[in-house]
Amino acid sequence: MKFRNSTTRLHRLLSIAAIAAPLALPPAARAAGPAYWSWAPTPPMGWNSWDGFATTVTEAQTRAQADFMAQNLKRHGWEYIVVDIQWYEPNANGFDYRKNAKLAMDEWSRLIPATNKFPSAVNGQGFKPLADYVHSLGLKFGIHMMRGIPRQAVYAKTPIKNTSYTAADIADTNSICPWNGDMFGVDITKPGAQAYYDSLYELFASWGLDFVKVDDLSRPYHQAEIEAIRQAIDRTGRKIVFSTSPGATPLSDGEHISTHANMWRISDDFWDKWSLLFDQFARVRDWTPFRGPGHWPDADMLPIGVLQMGKNKTHFTHDEQFTLMSLWSIARSPLMIGADLTKLDGFTLSLLTNDEVLAVNQNSSDNHQLFQHDGLYAWVADVPGSPDKYVGLFNTCALPAAGEPASVAVPVKLSELGFDGEACVRDLWRQKDLGSFKTEFAPVINAHGGGLYRVTPAGKLAARPLYRDPPFDAPTDPVLTFNAETKKWFMYYTQRRATATNAPGVAWVHGTHIGIAESGDGGATWTYRGEAKISYGQDAHPDDYTYWAPEVIWVHGIYHMYLTYVPGIFTDWNHPRQIVHLTSQDGIKWDAVGQVDLKSDRVIDPCVMQLPDGHWRMWYKDERKSPTLSYADSPDLAHWEPRGNAVTDFNGEGPKVFHWQGGYWLIADCWRNGMRVWRSDDCLNWKLQAESLPGSHGDAVVSGGRAWWFYFTESGRRAVINAVELSVADGKLLHGDPNEPTYIDLQPAREEEK
Repeated sequence: MKFRNSTTRLHRLLSIAAIAAPLALPPAARAAGPAYWSWAPTPPMGWNSWDGFATTVTEAQTRAQADFMAQNLKRHGWEYIVVDIQWYEPNANGFDYRKNAKLAMDEWSRLIPATNKFPSAVNGQGFKPLADYVHSLGLKFGIHMMRGIPRQAVYAKTPIKNTSYTAADIADTNSICPWNGDMFGVDITKPGAQAYYDSLYELFASWGLDFVKVDDLSRPYHQAEIEAIRQAIDRTGRKIVFSTSPGATPLSDGEHISTHANMWRISDDFWDKWSLLFDQFARVRDWTPFRGPGHWPDADMLPIGVLQMGKNKTHFTHDEQFTLMSLWSIARSPLMIGADLTKLDGFTLSLLTNDEVLAVNQNSSDNHQLFQHDGLYAWVADVPGSPDKYVGLFNTCALPAAGEPASVAVPVKLSELGFDGEACVRDLWRQKDLGSFKTEFAPVINAHGGGLYRVTPAGKLAARPLYRDPPFDAPTDPVLTFNAETKKWFMYYTQRRATATNAPGVAWVHGTHIGIAESGDGGATWTYRGEAKISYGQDAHPDDYTYWAPEVIWVHGIYHMYLTYVPGIFTDWNHPRQIVHLTSQDGIKWDAVGQVDLKSDRVIDPCVMQLPDGHWRMWYKDERKSPTLSYADSPDLAHWEPRGNAVTDFNGEGPKVFHWQGGYWLIADCWRNGMRVWRSDDCLNWKLQAESLPGSHGDAVVSGGRAWWFYFTESGRRAVINAVELSVADGKLLHGDPNEPTYIDLQPAREEEK
């Protein structure tokens, strides 16, 4: 069924700008970004040694962290193992840095791992053996690096690889880090300077690095060295994610940093103190214009679990840890665990393995602050491929004195989220459905606490499978229409004969009739009504006719069905088939109009839609042409003229065309290539999108401003019909997760086909 648009619902986000974020053109709205954005399409998730081990982490400890991640966290999306600062300092012993420490360095002025801490680095192997081990676990490996060139290299005037210059020639001895004395800055204007960074990252690439965190770049903002590092990474040919530190990175440099690094710190070191956590609310809000795939504002590591070389556990309360994880998730900050993973307790592990929460961080869009007032905060984000919203709610009010209430309700109006009716709410932390709400929901949240929720438009929870055909157990090719005579939705479908065990070859797919299922609850549940009363072709073939893939529309008080008719029951596919036209007053008993002349004896799977000029277009499969889908035009639904090929990208069948969200969409069953999707502005020129839809030959139904995809899947000869909700994002037609609950709300209204 095509475009059946009841009163269109406009999902608009209501901006409650208690504090407005700085205005800037979001990178997502720019032209296609640099190639390295694709190296971190979602916020990186991993572990960093700093919070737990300071400068003392060893190879054995790093391997233990990697082992734990592979066994317990990898399946939840965690993948990076990052060794932080001073892996090159043999005698580093804490959170401070020894003055004038002797560093491990090669002959080309490049720091290398201290072998007393990383023994596999002997004989010039560097971090390659450790990186290989991490990679063998299916994880990725990274290191920390200070900006610049080692001071000891400058003093010793050691050479720069592939040049005639020395470290002293390229160093800027006035450019120093105020809190670490290992390095001098590099003057990129000097000959040999870029060559130094090129040779350094060439070395890192040879070790197999996947991630590098470069410190002392952002405060103050060292633009020239950031650009040099970006260039050096790109020249290696290896996909090394580039992170800058510490913060706060100047917001005024947001455009530059987001087009040179994959992630950048937005604050100084973040530790387990409430005041620091509270300050991050404003920072993640302010960086919203620069957040997007491949370029992530970084709110810093997660200081939870056992920290500081085992001396203490996090000072954050459980409520504060829920706030931390909820804010980092809905603001899509990179997630880097700071704890000693081998000492995680059950609560901390539960924070890191809640897949519904992590999905907010990894798969959401248009994330932004919704409101802030009286210490209460709300964030909202879209759920790609769904009309649902993610909502983060926070109570930052002071901890109560004795006798005062410890929690308050944080109300959110559904209209603020873009809903104009009831909605269902799920608590992601508790993984529990909270029920449906008519105008607002107001969870009670403890002081310093936070929660994450998924809000779904109202409708009834669809059965799964949505429908099975009682007589033959293989319903396929569904098409839906509202039947006003019965005040129910009808689903017409091909009744494949899965139960015909004595049918040779493909005879069980022939001899099929058209079944009707009906729904009185808006499409959530369906019951078998019986067969459509069709007699076409039975005069010549009273016992051996075949009907396939109906198309049903309603125009000027008449139901029209376009149906594939096969004159016989055959054991192979090599026989004539035609498209025939039927009409009905009630959608149940059908009268023949006649065969549609499409100048071919092998045509199947019609789809019909009215064009803006009032004429009609039919898309169909002409099996005499391959690979292509064909189309024909008609002024009156009775006289059709074939026009040629509609699309030629894939060999497919079962086309469905509809108009929604400002564009025309063509969906076709391309067999092993899946349900492919094309978009068009004029119903003539179609552009294929990469993303496909689930299942086989189905129907897209638009109702109440929402849209659903009804499709069949098969196992052997058996088949079932299911549905997912559709959405449009970035000009693409997307679908909800077939494994997630689907709510269907088809409106009880019939409109002219258009």
